[in-house]
Amino acid sequence: MLRLAQQGLRDMEESDHDRILLGFFSVVVFGRAVTNALQNLRTFDKAAFDQWYGPWQQEMRDDPLLRWFYELRSDILKGIAPLVGIVLGSAGRDALRPGAVTVSDRPPPNVHRGQSIEAREMLPLSRLYIAYLEEMVESGAVVIWEVYDRYAASKEPPA
Repeated sequence: MLRLAQQGLRDMEESDHDRILLGFFSVVVFGRAVTNALQNLRTFDKAAFDQWYGPWQQEMRDDPLLRWFYELRSDILKGIAPLVGIVLGSAGRDALRPGAVTVSDRPPPNVHRGQSIEAREMLPLSRLYIAYLEEMVESGAVVIWEVYDRYAASKEPPA
């Protein structure tokens, strides 16, 4: 799931408008799928998983950037179409660059991990989101793989 979200971020850096939009939706949908996939591992070692994941889960609940992506993904999957677009042309000092993805029916988040965010474009916001997910997965690699190994062993057919 993380690799699909990362690919979405790379697609947002393309020049083709369809790839940019598909990339943004991939970041939103597959980014949230990372946490869903991780939470499935909880079944196999609740204590170890909760010890690692609990602080991350609380931070995700409290963080405006992470909540924004979570709520956007929820709306997309429920069929509540957000007004997502691409800037085709712009002029002026404060104008968004051509090719920038916008979500015009909701203001972008302006805080992440207690730090102010100046960006209004979805590409830098998506970079912050993916970087957070990468850090979370990396921090839990030992727990994730131990729990995954137990899960895989439970699925092996008897000898």
